[in-house]
Amino acid sequence: MIDKISYKKNPLYFEELYPNIWIMDNHKWAYYAWEKYFHENKSIPNTLVHLDFHWDAVSDFHQSDEKQDLSWFFKLSLEEIKKLIAKNTYIKLDSFIAPALIKKYFKKIHFNCFQYDEEIGFYHPILEEYQVSQFVHESINDLVSAIQPNTPIVFDFDIDIFNRSDQMYDKGDLWSEADIRSYLKSCEPLILNAKVITISMSYGYSGDSDDTRYLTELVLSSIIDMKQKT
Repeated sequence: MIDKISYKKNPLYFEELYPNIWIMDNHKWAYYAWEKYFHENKSIPNTLVHLDFHWDAVSDFHQSDEKQDLSWFFKLSLEEIKKLIAKNTYIKLDSFIAPALIKKYFKKIHFNCFQYDEEIGFYHPILEEYQVSQFVHESINDLVSAIQPNTPIVFDFDIDIFNRSDQMYDKGDLWSEADIRSYLKSCEPLILNAKVITISMSYGYSGDSDDTRYLTELVLSSIIDMKQKT
């Protein structure tokens, strides 16, 4: 299963490797996976867990302080959404969560991120407009403890969280394997309760190409092993 992944930089690559477990190069395709789940199930868990070096809390639908007419967005079919994402307008690698807020899919977002050169999380007027609560956690254990057991969630993961040199493009300073496995083990309650799992390889941000493949294989094999236990 993991061997069939396209291990190369390709912003158009995304694939459902296992039921409701998606892999992609560019994180923007997570939004497509969420939309597809909603279209098939007529609902989606209203709690998002976002584990990533970056916040990805940009909204390209809000380019000014003026009220935007977004009625066109609600009329798009799943195929039209796919085309919009491919064009890299409105939904990009750092702005793919916002459209899910606009659609009111999520009411709660839990962050464990390490980027501190930008505003933490979403701009508060956006949270207020779409009635979303965000929670920023210093550690994965704090995050897990903050979510009630057996709460259905959407689990969104970027493997660049394990690269300390994230801001030096194409450079890797990875966590130790023991630390990575420990972090993933802490995520197990979240993974077991996840209805949808989206995983971004983020070529360039997750180290060099060898680093990216190593992290992808380690993360995916761990997550799939956990899911297969249920």
